[in-house]
Amino acid sequence: MDNLMEKLKELSIYPILAVGLLLICILFVLMFRFAEAESLSMVLITALLISAVSFLIMKVLVHKKLRGEF
Repeated sequence: MDNLMEKLKELSIYPILAVGLLLICILFVLMFRFAEAESLSMVLITALLISAVSFLIMKVLVHKKLRGEF
């Protein structure tokens, strides 16, 4: 039973990473489309959004680790 609980705790990290990876991929595609349209302001905004998503993923993972959820 303890082994099963440890495996479930380890699996809780993957949905967070999968959603974050999907969001970052979408934002990268948008950034390159804005670059082709020569919209520098939108490229910079998209780059900031990518950084914000990465930061939020890191904060969630650190928070979960500190609470002992995995």
